[in-house]
Amino acid sequence: MSNLTAALIISLGGLFIGLITGLVVKKNGYSFWRYFFTGTIMGCGILGILIKILKDYL
Repeated sequence: MSNLTAALIISLGGLFIGLITGLVVKKNGYSFWRYFFTGTIMGCGILGILIKILKDYL
């Protein structure tokens, strides 16, 4: 797996996780944008760690 592929997976996956997080909490009356940004940062961090671990095996 190349570095470009890993970066695309991490960034797009993080944005998707942030979008899902923002939409879920919006139903409960919380701010969409706040949880979108924090969910994106959290998703990128988790996916980055997973890709770093799995990159040796792929």
